[in-house]
Amino acid sequence: LNLEFNLTSTLELGVGFGYRFVNGADFDALDDSELSDWVGTIFFRWTED
Repeated sequence: LNLEFNLTSTLELGVGFGYRFVNGADFDALDDSELSDWVGTIFFRWTED
């Protein structure tokens, strides 16, 4: 789920969150449950007016 906010006519701010589900990872030191977890994002997007 992401939300985007128009800060100015050419700049947007976005925030979001989700869940990363991993099944079948092939790492010796990590298993699927260690890679599956909640994730968050913050981003800026410049656009043309």
